[in-house]
Amino acid sequence: MASIQQAALTALQRWFQLRIRGVEVNDRWPEPDQPLDPKPSISIVLAGKRIDDKIGQDTWKMVPIAGSPSMALYYWNGRACRQPLQIDVWARRQSDRDKLVQRDEEELNRGTRFTLNDPHGDPIRDGVLLKLDPAEGHEGFADFTFEGSDLTDTSGHDARERDYRGMIAGHVDVNLSLKAESPRMLTVRLRAALGEGQLGSGGTDSHDINLATGQVTATAP
Repeated sequence: MASIQQAALTALQRWFQLRIRGVEVNDRWPEPDQPLDPKPSISIVLAGKRIDDKIGQDTWKMVPIAGSPSMALYYWNGRACRQPLQIDVWARRQSDRDKLVQRDEEELNRGTRFTLNDPHGDPIRDGVLLKLDPAEGHEGFADFTFEGSDLTDTSGHDARERDYRGMIAGHVDVNLSLKAESPRMLTVRLRAALGEGQLGSGGTDSHDINLATGQVTATAP
């Protein structure tokens, strides 16, 4: 299972691979003693220590366990995590670098209409919101925010003499969830008699209140 910050980085890597075809996307920098590939490339790397904040440890998901009516798999919110990130664009021509940096900045501001395939979502957003892959051991969403790009031209007398680089710094916010099997939490049914002049015209309304999530669901009387 990958760490939560690595799962977020991988989600961004997949997003670039989906949206920018023909460009290699890596999770590490190129080797410093080797010349760059003629094709421009992208690196996405962790840039510092992850910062964690405690949040309310509420359950947000329950999965029934087959053959065990009294047990279920629960997901709890554990910590709110912020991980600094850095995106680097590498190219052997300035024009290739500039075009790819511009494309990166476009894809880093796509809305949920594109990132989550939400037909009612906005087309643009201040940073992308991406879904984590459960196969990597984490569920939920990664919320990315990035600053403007910084363009540099390398100089010297080594293999990188004519390289062009663009850097975009930012961070990702993601919740670290914890999961464990637990006895099923109760659902309490409340019945409220409503008289004339209240929400209903009389009779009895019934509601299910899930004590694990706080969700209230109206049911038939």
